Amino acid sequence: TITVWSPVNGTYYSNTSVFFRITTDETTTNGSYSLDGVIGYLDNVSATEWNKTVVLAEGVHNVTFYANDTASTPNQGNSSLVEFYVDITSPIINSTNNTPVNVNENNNLSCYAYVYDAVGLNYSYIEHNATGIFVNSSIMPLSGNDGLVNYTIDSINLSAGLVQCKVYVYDNVGLVNSSSWLINVTDATEPNITNIVYEPSSTDELDPNSIVIVNATVTDNVNVDSVVLNYNNGTWNNISMSNIIGNIYQANFTTSNSGYFSNILSTILNS
Repeated sequence: TITVWSPVNGTYYSNTSVFFRITTDETTTNGSYSLDGVIGYLDNVSATEWNKTVVLAEGVHNVTFYANDTASTPNQGNSSLVEFYVDITSPIINSTNNTPVNVNENNNLSCYAYVYDAVGLNYSYIEHNATGIFVNSSIMPLSGNDGLVNYTIDSINLSAGLVQCKVYVYDNVGLVNSSSWLINVTDATEPNITNIVYEPSSTDELDPNSIVIVNATVTDNVNVDSVVLNYNNGTWNNISMSNIIGNIYQANFTTSNSGYFSNILSTILNS
């Protein structure tokens, strides 16, 4: 009987040099093997032990071992077929992307990647910082040589700004590769305008050539880019409002000679 100690059936090896070792339950005169259909010979350690270190290419391999006893008419025994793998290259991440490509804070965001390994994939996960800190998705099992990994971030965890997704992929010997990309999540929340105050506050005081000062409190969940005052002074006009302190913006204009002044309408443009 031949006992195969190495290689172990179904095992993945991260080195191209693989140690072959067999023992027998009786005295033998030689030990040999058929590796991927090619015959080779083992080195003698003792009458019941044979071994050899074999250098192999990356990929899947099959080996069967043989040994002859010392009977007057030699008998040859053989082992069962042993299949094993040599993997020395990290997985490949062929591409990464997200959907929707143009995402805002009200969308669910899916980050995905196409991955490949020449010998065999094991698992993957995706890391992201949508909540402000980096967290990992659950483990996504993989098999075979290629696959698609995908993780969806719920819109409840999204806010405007840059989000990083990073995919990690492992093969069956534990080699790992990773790739990250940034996603610009745009603002989908309208700014808020409150406390619009103007001086003079009475139409009785709006004589021709009077200076009208307008203040407004403007807030946004990201940041305010610009504030514009739209007013009618006989014709409609736009002027930029300046940030004077905190969230307060101010602008002024001079009433026309006709004394015509109907109303003030504040509008805002946000980034």
